[in-house]
Amino acid sequence: MWQSTTRSLLFLVLVMAQTSQAIYTLRQTLSDDTTLDLGRSVALEVESGYMVVGSLSQLAQIYKYDSRHDEKWKLHQQLQSDAPTDDKFGWSVAIDGRYMAIGAPFALNSQGVQRGAVYIYRKSTLRHNWELQQTIYGDETHGEEFGHAVAMHNQHLIVSDRRHNEISDSAGRASVYRRERRSRTYTLQNNLVASDAANGDLYGYSVSIYGHFAAVGAIADDDGASSTGAVYVYRNQGGNWEFLIKLLPPIPQILKSYGESLSIYGTTIAIGALRHDGTQDNEGAIYVYDLEDGSFTLTSELLAPSPSSNDQLGRSVVIRDQTVVAGAWKDDVGSVADAGSSYVYLKKNGVWTFEEQLLLDPPTTLDEYGGSLALGCDGTLLVGAPSRFSEMGAVSIYQDNRVSSFQRWKCTRLRLRRNKA
Repeated sequence: MWQSTTRSLLFLVLVMAQTSQAIYTLRQTLSDDTTLDLGRSVALEVESGYMVVGSLSQLAQIYKYDSRHDEKWKLHQQLQSDAPTDDKFGWSVAIDGRYMAIGAPFALNSQGVQRGAVYIYRKSTLRHNWELQQTIYGDETHGEEFGHAVAMHNQHLIVSDRRHNEISDSAGRASVYRRERRSRTYTLQNNLVASDAANGDLYGYSVSIYGHFAAVGAIADDDGASSTGAVYVYRNQGGNWEFLIKLLPPIPQILKSYGESLSIYGTTIAIGALRHDGTQDNEGAIYVYDLEDGSFTLTSELLAPSPSSNDQLGRSVVIRDQTVVAGAWKDDVGSVADAGSSYVYLKKNGVWTFEEQLLLDPPTTLDEYGGSLALGCDGTLLVGAPSRFSEMGAVSIYQDNRVSSFQRWKCTRLRLRRNKA
């Protein structure tokens, strides 16, 4: 177990940094009065100029960035499930270049049994529409909610089934796929399971993949305390994803939900624990790990500067370069209950520092702002508020004021290359 006496680089971020200018500026808000819980999931690919937003209306909405006219994100296409029952199409979403994954964890198989599915779409070169390329179904014998969480990076796709029951009931499983160059389809590389899997661990509640590393959250793992949670990290070794380390919270607490959210960038992992108890019950926390001597070591614990009970910081988290954004979707804004907020942390001189709190204007009860997050290479930030506008949902789009026009241009150049992939 991690010991405070052996690590001195644990920084409790409690003081708001003084800045002369806001980090993020709101540029646009997306909403649709025909959807339910729009923004339940979000994914962004600035390099290719597209984003995808999931909902609970059995559809996912694709938006395209209009760089030639008003520089706004505009609805480009709707992807809709044709299932006769509610398969939760859009529960999870991911995008990488010209490929997109949409999870439908309640999808039925040909025998009418719930196993789950993931739908893979590819952007057409000629028509510029996203067309169904492949459907991957859950395990026919032991699957239950395949597609609960999805993530993509380069040629790899990771999909989880948090209730996979081959080892034990709801022990969970995650599967890593690699896209084949010729067929343009994803083939299975490895099925990942916890070596110490137990009943109800919910391994696969969250997933992330970047480069040679993948991480899988098991929010009900009992190692240290009942349902405290754990995160399993894997490294790609020549096409085989090998277990590297099991990460645990430094102070195990009952029902901590450590692993609720995950984000990998480079050799850094950010982990959300939305039920962390600090000075307040269920205030939440973010744990940051860095690769040191071949393994991941806890280097920072990020907290809200003025936490309140049941804020649940860590419902969502995203990391990119020297920026971490974390959602506290149950944060009470003034007297407005569960309006939600998002916290921005920057790494300066090796130390993560709280910089800014993002809020809706005006906040309303049960907006759940911060329920989902995505962050692009040009500083574009998406924040989902799935219960805003009477549960129709909304997504706020921000621009990072620190990003120069040259950096945005570099993203544009990447976009041109990505669209040819």
